[in-house]
Amino acid sequence: MESIAIIGLGNIGLRTLWRLTNLGYRAIGLDSSLTSVKKAAELGLKAVLGDASNPTVISEAIGSNIELVVTALPGSIAYNIVRKLVDHGYNVVDVSFFPEDPVELDGIAKVNDSTVVIDTGIAPGYSNFLVGKAVKVVKATKGHIYVGGLSREPYPPLGIAATWSTYDLLEEYIRPARLILNGKMVSVNPLDTELSYLDFPGVGRLEAFPTDGLRTLLYSYPNMNELAEYTLRRPGHIDFLKSLAKLGFLEDSPLKLTGCTISPRECLARMIEKAVSNIEDIVVMSIEAEGEDGLYQAFLKVYPENNWSAMARATSAFQVAVTRLLVEHGLPEGLIFPEKIGETLDLASILEKYLEEEKLPISEAWS
Repeated sequence: MESIAIIGLGNIGLRTLWRLTNLGYRAIGLDSSLTSVKKAAELGLKAVLGDASNPTVISEAIGSNIELVVTALPGSIAYNIVRKLVDHGYNVVDVSFFPEDPVELDGIAKVNDSTVVIDTGIAPGYSNFLVGKAVKVVKATKGHIYVGGLSREPYPPLGIAATWSTYDLLEEYIRPARLILNGKMVSVNPLDTELSYLDFPGVGRLEAFPTDGLRTLLYSYPNMNELAEYTLRRPGHIDFLKSLAKLGFLEDSPLKLTGCTISPRECLARMIEKAVSNIEDIVVMSIEAEGEDGLYQAFLKVYPENNWSAMARATSAFQVAVTRLLVEHGLPEGLIFPEKIGETLDLASILEKYLEEEKLPISEAWS
């Protein structure tokens, strides 16, 4: 078994470390937070304290025999760290949703004889993989992704649970959403578009709004006629967020108060985290793709298990499956997008076997 380092021991990274260790890999975690390192130790996992922004520190803290680095970092810092790791010749499996253009990582990885797989979460990630599979199987020219992390019970007015970075969560509402409509890429304001609705099996009626989650699909399938991602929320959620936006809570510019300066968005993120931190979650995803050879549909519903949130389970499971694919079967050098794995049906079959072992099987239908 190869030695694997997991950098970033939040909910997702910790679960990935736990799962890879249980699978028999020589896995070690690294985090700059002593609290996170202690959490890993309490689970019987190997982890060390260290600064992930410096690859030489990583090798000193973890050891020089690490051949693969799995990263689960906040999107705001992830890109620079991933780039440094690839620059140092590491193979990387990254789950972070960083805003930077990833394309230049391809040349860096090839120069350093390494492989970097990005967006290995639930969405982007598993969603991209399934769209890629649909492109291969039904020659899809239209694709729609519906995905959401919800509270297990309605819990108004938010209807969510704090299972990932709430600051990153708020990015969904302010970052322009890139879509392909009528064969052209367009950009829309998520909170200024008309809501659509989806009746999800076993969950009920949910509202959907466009978000910027297509990511690498925009590079892979620019000639599609229609391609969009929609985030799912419980009814009433978007109206509540629109009200907060009108009051300025989604702004990041400093606000001066008596004796201090704060970011309204960061303040709101902390308040949301506190309000929904002890709520059980559920993850739902639906993929619909239409092409020359028919219609492809897929449904996924994930619940918490063994003290792991549904979001941690879903996101980590896909990351673990991709990590196993890279370690045990290899992938080409350079930058790899999840949808390209989906297009390669022999690799897709192997990955789906790993996903079944992670208890993340998808319900699929063709017509």
